[in-house]
Amino acid sequence: MKLLKTCPNGCASDLRPSSLIVAEGELNECLSCGQLISSCSKAYYEASNQEWNSEEGTWPSEKDYARLLKRRTKDIQQIAQLLSKKYPDIHILDVGSSNGSFVSIAQDLGLQAEGVDPSEKAVNDGIKRGLKLHAVF
Repeated sequence: MKLLKTCPNGCASDLRPSSLIVAEGELNECLSCGQLISSCSKAYYEASNQEWNSEEGTWPSEKDYARLLKRRTKDIQQIAQLLSKKYPDIHILDVGSSNGSFVSIAQDLGLQAEGVDPSEKAVNDGIKRGLKLHAVF
């Protein structure tokens, strides 16, 4: 049984095969908005997520963290400029946050940030680091 049967954007249109093939199978496309949607089963999705369901999550090494900090700081500067807002007035929701490296950077820069991820162990690790993370499917 497919995990997603309708467009996650709330469109009432049917989904159709897109002819785009990825590891879990052919992507479906929403006829209304063009959103591409996985055709994987719930079992495939849950099994594939176990690879990331660890306390290490996707937290970068020290060397990689310095690079990530530089990149995400630039991203956040651009977001603030586009929104014409100061950092404390910006709220960020990181969907697919793992154990929260981006949430950590955003919070350290003064933004209001939290994350959601289906990987409970990674989320719990981020919570231990003082981050506002939620384990959700």
